[in-house]
Amino acid sequence: MASERDHGIVEQYKAGATLEAIAAPLGITRERVRQIVNKVGGASAEEAREARAIAKTALVEENVAAMAAELGDGLSALASRGLTREQVERRLAVMFPSVDGAAISLLVERAGQTFDKSKSDPLLEQEMIEAGVLYLIALDRGIAQSGVSSLLELDQLVVEGVAEVFANTQDGVGHTTEVLQLIAAARDAIASDSTISISHDRYDRLRSKFLADHGIERGKGRVPWPPTSQTVAKRLGEGGWSDALRSLGLDTSATPKGMGQAKYTAEDYEQTVTDFLKETGVSGRGTTYAAFEQWLASENRAGRPRPSAPAVRGAYRSWNEAVRSGGNAERINRVHEKTLKGAATETIAAYDRMAVQQAASVDKLTARITELDQSDSPSVDEKRELDALSRERELVVSQLELTELQKRELEDNAATQRDQFRTNVLLATATLTIALGSMLVPIFEYWGWWPLGGK
Repeated sequence: MASERDHGIVEQYKAGATLEAIAAPLGITRERVRQIVNKVGGASAEEAREARAIAKTALVEENVAAMAAELGDGLSALASRGLTREQVERRLAVMFPSVDGAAISLLVERAGQTFDKSKSDPLLEQEMIEAGVLYLIALDRGIAQSGVSSLLELDQLVVEGVAEVFANTQDGVGHTTEVLQLIAAARDAIASDSTISISHDRYDRLRSKFLADHGIERGKGRVPWPPTSQTVAKRLGEGGWSDALRSLGLDTSATPKGMGQAKYTAEDYEQTVTDFLKETGVSGRGTTYAAFEQWLASENRAGRPRPSAPAVRGAYRSWNEAVRSGGNAERINRVHEKTLKGAATETIAAYDRMAVQQAASVDKLTARITELDQSDSPSVDEKRELDALSRERELVVSQLELTELQKRELEDNAATQRDQFRTNVLLATATLTIALGSMLVPIFEYWGWWPLGGK
C-alpha cells in the first residue's frame, strides 16, 4: 500500500509539477519520483505535460491581469513617449522581475498600442550620471523605495543603463528594480525638499562601498557606475561639485567649495591647520588626513567648532598642501586664484570646441544646400530636403552665435572675477599693514626711536 508521501508525490505530478520540483524538497532524485508515480499509478507523462501547460497559462493570465491593474494607462503613456515595443518590454521586465517574459509580451500585445519601430535610443551618459547621484543620495538619506509604478516616469536610457550595470552580476534584474525605485524616490524627495544634499567625500565613500558589494570593477568590460565625484563635477558642473549639485536642484549650502561658506575665514583655516600640527607635535600622532578627521571630531565634542576636513582640504586643494604649507593662509589665496583662472580657461576651451563643431556643421549644410540649389528640376523629395536643411542651418547658425556670445561673457566675467579677487587681496594686505603699523606706533614712542630717522 502506497504511503501518504507517495500519494502526495502523485498528486503533485498530476497537478503539473515537474519531477525536479517534486524531488528537490524531499531530497530524492527525479528518477525516484518517476518510479513512485509509475508504481502508484499516477498520471502519464503526457497528462503531466498538459497539466503543466494549463497551470502555466493560468499563471500567465494571472500575471497579465495583475500587471494591467498596476499599470493602468501606463502603457499608453510609454507609447506616446516614442518607445519601441522592445524598450517597453525591457522596462516591464525590470518593474516586474518575478514575472515570466511570456506574460509581459502578452500584456504588451493586448494593449493595442502603436509603439515606435525605430532602433533603441543610444545611452546618454548625462542621464546615467544624474541617476548615479540620485541613487547614492537615496542610500545616504535612507530614502524608502517608491512603488514600481514610479518607474514609468524614469528615462528609458536610465532603465536600460542600470539594467546593463547589473547584467553580469549575481544580483541581476531583482537589484536593478530596487536601484531604479530608489532613483525615482530620490528624484521625488528632492522635488519636495530643497535642503537635500551630499558632499563629494560622502558620495565617493558610498560609491566605493557599492562597487565593492556588487563586485563591479574597472577593466571588466564595463565602466563602473555610479561615476566618480570628479566625473560628476566635470560633466554636470563644469568642474565644480556645488555647480553639479545645483544642476540637479540640490542644496549646496552644506557643500564645501574652495574655502567653503563665509562662516570661516582664511585665518580660521590657517589656525585650524596650525593647531592640529601643534597637537601632533605634542602627542606624536601622525599628520594623516584620517588623524586630522579624528582631531576635528574631538574638537567639536569639546565645543570648539572648526571647518570640516573636506572644506580644509578643498581650501588648500589637497591635504598634503595644507600640511606642507603649515596652514599658511596665503597658500589659500594663491590656490584660489589659480582655480579661478583654470576653471575659466577650461570652460572657454570647451566653448571653442563647440564653436568649431557648429561651424563645421554650418559648412557641411551649406555645401549640401548649394548642391541642391544647382539642380535644374529638383524632385519633390529634394525640395523637402532643401527646406529642412535650410531650417537646420538657420538653427545651427543661431546656436553658433549664442556659443560665441556665451564665450565672450565668460571671458569678461572671468577677467572681472580675477580683478576683484586681486583687489580683495590688496585691500586685505593694506588693512593688515595699517593694523600692524598701529600696533608698532606705541612701541616706537615708548623707546623714543623711529625708523627712517623720524622724531
